[in-house]
Amino acid sequence: MSQPFTQVLGASGLRIPIARLHLGPNITKSYRANPPALRWQGGLPFSDEHQDSYWGHGDPSLEKRFVFPKQHHLAERGNACDFFVILELGFGFGHNLLQTVAEWQATQSSAQLHYIAIERAPPSRHDFEKLHAALSIPGGQRLISVYPPNLEGWYTVWFSPQVRLTLIFEDAMTALPRLDARVDAFYLDGFKPSHNPELFNPFIFSALRNHAQPGATISSYSVAGIVKQGLRACGFQVEKRPGYGQKRELLYAADPRPWQGQRLHRPTIQILGGGVAGQSLQASLHRFGIAPIVVVDPSHVGASRQPVMNVYPQLSSVRNATSELAIAANYFALHHLEPLEPTSLIWQSQNTQQQSKMAKLCEQLTTDYLEGAKDRYFYHHAGLWRPNLLATELQTRISAFSATDGRLNMLDLKGQIIAAAEVTLLATGAAAPLLHTIPLKKILGQSLTIRTAEMVATPLIGEITLIPLAEKIYLLGSTYEPEGGPISSVGDATKQLLNRFTTLTRQAKPEVLAVHQGTRVALRDRIPVSGPISINDLRSFRKDLSNTQLAPLQPNHLMVLTGLASHGATLAPLMAEAQVSTLVGTPSVLPKDHTQLLNPRRLLG
Repeated sequence: MSQPFTQVLGASGLRIPIARLHLGPNITKSYRANPPALRWQGGLPFSDEHQDSYWGHGDPSLEKRFVFPKQHHLAERGNACDFFVILELGFGFGHNLLQTVAEWQATQSSAQLHYIAIERAPPSRHDFEKLHAALSIPGGQRLISVYPPNLEGWYTVWFSPQVRLTLIFEDAMTALPRLDARVDAFYLDGFKPSHNPELFNPFIFSALRNHAQPGATISSYSVAGIVKQGLRACGFQVEKRPGYGQKRELLYAADPRPWQGQRLHRPTIQILGGGVAGQSLQASLHRFGIAPIVVVDPSHVGASRQPVMNVYPQLSSVRNATSELAIAANYFALHHLEPLEPTSLIWQSQNTQQQSKMAKLCEQLTTDYLEGAKDRYFYHHAGLWRPNLLATELQTRISAFSATDGRLNMLDLKGQIIAAAEVTLLATGAAAPLLHTIPLKKILGQSLTIRTAEMVATPLIGEITLIPLAEKIYLLGSTYEPEGGPISSVGDATKQLLNRFTTLTRQAKPEVLAVHQGTRVALRDRIPVSGPISINDLRSFRKDLSNTQLAPLQPNHLMVLTGLASHGATLAPLMAEAQVSTLVGTPSVLPKDHTQLLNPRRLLG
């Protein structure tokens, strides 16, 4: 189905779908991805929108493998780089990914494969499972297990320890300008150009050129004139090659500059903070073979000390960038937090205003993501995470910083160097206002471990949080008291929580087994921060103990990840992965506008 368009500036006069322009805080469109208008013919999928089949006949594995991974010299190039980046336009049912992973494994390369795929109209989960059940392609079950919900967005997962997949459910016309990646090989696997001009046009070809590494290569089924001429006009050298089976020819193109494999940056790294942010950064660094120094201040009790935390997306009834980030982060957390218990979370509230908001939100999402009515809704893409404290020998309070020999030093209360590294990641919550000048506000909270007389349908979120710990034993939370306002005593906060529990569940007052207190931090705009700051943003930098003029600090030598408020378990893993990707030089897992949204400079000037 055609979409409304608006002109794009430029000589080509190309037109971009107006509903997908990311020009403001709110995106006036449903969360749902564009449906593919797909029907089945003889057991094979056919697109009514493009009047074209997804492939010719039978199992397309050999054909896909020949046209795509086989054309790009993966064996040679995979052993001459630390990581290799592929960008596919037209993911479809994921055949090219599976064939590429098999080919990559056959190279026995130790390099990472970063596979990015853009798909405007992803098949439904039902159709996706139907196809892979019929073909039984190696890797198909793994792909089904990580297939994202049918919501527009950017979804990243480590498909295997060596392969990171980023699936972008969005129109390529808007996704490509948002992408931050240097690409070694492109797969152009859209429907025939005459029926799919949105994917084969000068804007797209120019975007490919902008993302191309020197020596980048391209392959496609299509040898149509518009494709050959468009790629040549962008500086690619184009040739026809013999095709596979009934496809007599395929198209191959290459950037004429010499190709050089991309290399990972592996600086020495230290992390300050052992909560969910610090743990997430450590996990991401380990995926790139980096073992950081970790320093924990035991005197600051943060929200990560809770015995269990919810993982689910906090969404607005009006789609916006923070909601897009929440969906992407929730997906990544569900696949990478350990130990995690996948489960549906029950949202329940007697507040009619909140009920109305949830009803509007439910209309925009798929029922396998959120469903319900009136005062009860179910978040199906959710889970429970039970934090582990980071094992570290360095537990001390950091009072200041200095810089020597190109490294940032952490100093204790006596001014002694506790740790030093080329890159320092500040991943603290409660202690953050003591370390840097980002204007965070502290939020005091209390939760309870309780024993109830009867079982309760859980886990609950909404007016209260109620998470099962054992039979008839639950975590009940939590109070929310910003610093500077009235602060309840432990006894008063306990009464508040118990009153909420009895009102919502209509059960007798439970027995209190334990009290948990912690401090969260948030920003005035309620958007967390992740990105670089400078030594001038630190509250205590000892210039008298530093020699930065003799040994300058490297770019991104100091970064922060903080302001996660009550959604640290959901947001931190993806934000950490994005921050680490910046440090090591791999493609970003976030679109450029989301990276800018999280940048601490928005608050520091």
